[in-house]
Amino acid sequence: MLSEEVLKERVEDALSRIRENVGKVDYAVLVKIGEEIAKADRVFITGRGRSEFVGKIFAIRLLNRGYRVYFVGLDVIDLIPPLEKDDLVIAISGSGETREVVSVVSTAKEIGCGIIAVTSHPNSSVGKMADIVLEIEGREEKTEKSFLERTVYGELEPPGGLFELSAVIVLESLASSLEVRRH
Repeated sequence: MLSEEVLKERVEDALSRIRENVGKVDYAVLVKIGEEIAKADRVFITGRGRSEFVGKIFAIRLLNRGYRVYFVGLDVIDLIPPLEKDDLVIAISGSGETREVVSVVSTAKEIGCGIIAVTSHPNSSVGKMADIVLEIEGREEKTEKSFLERTVYGELEPPGGLFELSAVIVLESLASSLEVRRH
């Protein structure tokens, strides 16, 4: 039976797990990411599924602070310019194996872009191609199927969103710490 007491317990449990998870983040890596964003002329962010929402939240925060940011996703593919050598690509993928994200990162690597991975799996395909990896725990499951394939097959995500909730908090803190750009 659903009750206020049960809901409060669940919220407190989730906050405790997020607090513990965020405490494991390597903040020296986060500083490096901030430095890379600050010196980049253009930042491209990509992710699929719940990580896509994290990426869009982060992109909006960077836009609000004056950065040139584009989100690379299937719904906006015609609205983004082509990648160039000095661009910075930030890939958000809990598994580090999401096919669309791997494809973007692989292409960015060929072009010569700087690549940052935000993932639970530093040794994943995305993590191995990245110049900087920010590990945020929380995604235990890895799969070779793309987000869209898993949706079509009706495969459910693992319970909870510890990776995504932690990533939102960490990336929000990073964005709010960056200097505002004036054009």
